[in-house]
Amino acid sequence: MSNLEKFILMSTGIKSEMLAEVSISPMTNFVRDVAECIVKPKQCYDNSFKLLQRLIQTTTEDVKYVLGMCVCSSILPIEHAWIKVGAKYYDPTLEIVVGDIIANTYYSVMEFDLDEAITAMESVLERSDGDYCPPMFNRMVHSPIYKHLYMSQQERKAMFIGNSISLEL
Repeated sequence: MSNLEKFILMSTGIKSEMLAEVSISPMTNFVRDVAECIVKPKQCYDNSFKLLQRLIQTTTEDVKYVLGMCVCSSILPIEHAWIKVGAKYYDPTLEIVVGDIIANTYYSVMEFDLDEAITAMESVLERSDGDYCPPMFNRMVHSPIYKHLYMSQQERKAMFIGNSISLEL
């Protein structure tokens, strides 16, 4: 397990075997045109979910909402959302707001079509004070459907009790 995977495991509880490194492509002109009307800074979950909703109405390709981790230019990993259209991944938030996706490393953890995203939102609705929002890691951990992606509380405790953990840089 790489140090990055160890850090993600310790900070989020996401099992390292659930991380799939993916390559992000620059958006096509079509996707960019749609995204520019939607994307707002610091709202990757909303941006990606709204783009999913819009693109499924305007393209024949499969469109997915992707929940994962992004390592931006050697900074610590962040929980993040982006989209997949056909076989290509796009990060509308960082590409439009920051203008740079090239130096980033992305790990997909969960991918949802619209129906699956809605099911995911409903599966955590009771534990989120009735706040209906796109899938996010801090809520998905409470879903019985997605709990298998995370270490249990006992497993996480065992990592810290009586064990030496090091993140070699």
